[in-house]
Amino acid sequence: MAKSNKDAENKQLPAVQGESAVGFITPMGDNI
Repeated sequence: MAKSNKDAENKQLPAVQGESAVGFITPMGDNI
């Protein structure tokens, strides 16, 4: 359960937060 939970959270975090943080913080931070 711990491994399954971590795998699910790890896959959803980098996929959603990773793209949002990189796509949002990178262009905004680089632009500003």
